Amino acid sequence: SKSNPFYALNSGGVKFQLECYSNGMNRGEEGSVDLFLKLLSLPEHTSDITLRYSLQCTQTSTSFTKIKTFNRETTNSCWPYNTLHLNELLALNTAAVTFECQLQILSILYKPCKSVIGTVVNYHVSTRMYKFTSFTWNIYEHEYEHFVQCHTR
Repeated sequence: SKSNPFYALNSGGVKFQLECYSNGMNRGEEGSVDLFLKLLSLPEHTSDITLRYSLQCTQTSTSFTKIKTFNRETTNSCWPYNTLHLNELLALNTAAVTFECQLQILSILYKPCKSVIGTVVNYHVSTRMYKFTSFTWNIYEHEYEHFVQCHTR
């Protein structure tokens, strides 16, 4: 399952998405709920963004926090294998599950300024690094049933 895309505040347009595999992403990982934070896009003038991010399942209070640098080559990060087990979700006996993501921008690295016919173009915009972005992803009823049945990877 994939969440709707969301933007990190004060990032100049850095777009993310949560992606979850309810029964592991790969063979041999069955039973582990794998939750990923995926970078979908960086503005042209940005080369790297370093975040402190937290992923959480509201119903189980399962959470994971990490500092990670994303760029065009490193586009995803996930919580560790077996952080949340599918059996824990099934035991909830609920029709919905909520995953949350909180982002704190620690740094943004910009590409060097370009010279265009003698004029220096500076893409850098003043950024306050204390801003947080929060995103909540609710998976309801029919989608949740499909999610816990693990029919697709």
